[in-house]
Amino acid sequence: MTNLTALEISSADRAIYERDGFLIIRDALSPAFIETCKDAAKIWVDAKIGEWRNEGLITEDFSQYDFRHRFLAAWHAAGEPWYARSPRKECVSLAPELMFNILRHDVFLDIAAQILGTENVASHGVFNLRPKAPSQKFTDTPWHQDAQYFPDYVDVNMVNMWFPMHAVDAESSCLAFSPGSHKDGLFEGDDSERNNGFIGLSPEREQEMTCVPAALQAGDLVIFTNKTPHVAMPNNTDGMRWSWDLRFIDCADVDQEIAQLATIARHQDPSQISDFEEFKARWLTAEW
Repeated sequence: MTNLTALEISSADRAIYERDGFLIIRDALSPAFIETCKDAAKIWVDAKIGEWRNEGLITEDFSQYDFRHRFLAAWHAAGEPWYARSPRKECVSLAPELMFNILRHDVFLDIAAQILGTENVASHGVFNLRPKAPSQKFTDTPWHQDAQYFPDYVDVNMVNMWFPMHAVDAESSCLAFSPGSHKDGLFEGDDSERNNGFIGLSPEREQEMTCVPAALQAGDLVIFTNKTPHVAMPNNTDGMRWSWDLRFIDCADVDQEIAQLATIARHQDPSQISDFEEFKARWLTAEW
């Protein structure tokens, strides 16, 4: 674990990342940027509460509640209707310019360039806003590897980044990792009912994991490989756990399928960088 001063990943940091499959970077993101990320989440919350009011499920806007409790209070009052546990397209549709800027934030690109070993960095199309409610199985992310979702790209060098918008620990649903397990390659995925619609590890493989919680403060960032097994710890608090996770790859690995929603965020040839209008057009016309 380290503190960044000039957004440089030291050789010691890199050794930890390669040994454990993950690295915690303290104070990587400024308070102002965390507020920007909260703003994007709040726009989605406003929209969902507006929908529930229009449907007659609730009559108030719950504006008296703070960030971690407003959506939760409205959801309970509305009768706990279904909501997207990863509303990425909704976020882009509601606040495209805000999301465009979040996904190409310099901190992410600086770190990705160093880990990937290239200045040509693409923001992967699969990112997630995670509103994780207390004691709600629907949003319980099981032990898994991100590579299980992209089996055709398992050997693509991908750096994953996860950060909360408030302090998290083992009681408030931080991520936990199994250090070194990424060296064992891709595990067989289990998409049975026990994993809540997510892809996860088999029960036998789960028993082999060493659970190391990664407690973070707002502004901290954890980066990990696409083969690193990880799990979301339970949310045992009285509020939502809010987090974002993003992925970055070398532009050379952006094939036709990935390119549908990928954003070329940094490139030695400036003409290759995706502009806002291209980003918005791709997302707002996507079929998924």
